[in-house]
Amino acid sequence: MPSHFRKSESSPSRRAYPRRGRKLTRPEDEPAAEKVREDLRGMVGKGPILLIKDFAAQQLRGPVFNLWTSAKVHLSAESDLPYNRAMAKEVPLKGKTALVTGAASGIGRQVAWDLFSREGCRLILVDRNQNGIEQLAEQLLGQSSRKDNSMTIETIACDVSLTQEMDKLQHITTLDILVNNAGLTFNGTFESSQIEDFQRLLDTNLMGPVRVTKTLLPALLKGSSPTIVNLASLAGLIGAPGMCPYSTSKFGLIGFSEALSAELHGRVFVSMVCPSFVKTEIAHHASFSSSASDKDKKEFIAQMDDIIRKFGSSTQKVSRKIIRGIKRRERLVVINPEANVLYFLKRVAPSLTDSVVSKAYGKLLTRGVFRS
Repeated sequence: MPSHFRKSESSPSRRAYPRRGRKLTRPEDEPAAEKVREDLRGMVGKGPILLIKDFAAQQLRGPVFNLWTSAKVHLSAESDLPYNRAMAKEVPLKGKTALVTGAASGIGRQVAWDLFSREGCRLILVDRNQNGIEQLAEQLLGQSSRKDNSMTIETIACDVSLTQEMDKLQHITTLDILVNNAGLTFNGTFESSQIEDFQRLLDTNLMGPVRVTKTLLPALLKGSSPTIVNLASLAGLIGAPGMCPYSTSKFGLIGFSEALSAELHGRVFVSMVCPSFVKTEIAHHASFSSSASDKDKKEFIAQMDDIIRKFGSSTQKVSRKIIRGIKRRERLVVINPEANVLYFLKRVAPSLTDSVVSKAYGKLLTRGVFRS
């Protein structure tokens, strides 16, 4: 028998490996641990990927689940936390200047609304839809009861996917908050997509924030507690089959954000926001592979609208979490319960997560949401 399998005479007999499913929580923590398990079961039950529920019930009873439970139990006690998020000192936003791209609709519109009406920020609204941002500005100024002349709103019609359009932002000399929200989605597999599809998504979802940030960085460095918020996606943390160009662009945005955060550490704070489904009209503005027919497009929009209606978060909820992340200096903001569960699983059990995503994708193919 090899020496490393022999039982030492000076040490008690023990297993070489921990028994499957061994609890990692202390006996006195078990009531709290059970509550965490119930919370997770509730979170999983609300997710749009229906397979997660069965997967969690079958797979998360072992060491992975107990490890998460133990960490959550011990970190949930306020007496043991050196940094209590609920009591964290928040950065005040009143009087700051915030620029929001993609502000004409969806998440960008709601974030701009809340920054102005709730937080008292000056706004610079950027979107290629000039009518949309002008209408938003009129509504905000019309409903505002403030008599402070410093509460101003500037609108700039600009397409962030075009380098030549960045000249429209050159006049901005001081900026405190930059929200890179403008983006496109895409329906189509890698096999059905073209190089032009990747280029279009990368130009907007990745190079758009890069262009805007590069142009406005000197203004941000002159700002007060400057912050950059990059709207990524759960598809930037976990590969999204059926949306390969979109997922590629969002993974790139996460990498850009992490590198930028390290380079600007102590000077500009960089936050990454990763929601899953949000109740917006993004499906109606999606790009499609060239092989998609009008019928395919209509079916995709109808199916996505149904999924978003059932499982999506409201733009108000997403906006609150984004603004809270700005105030509390949260580096990564993952929105929606199923997004948090999947992101946790990806870190601790990547192969199991891949299996779940693949099975979910198969079901979506069956339903006709995606086309192979």
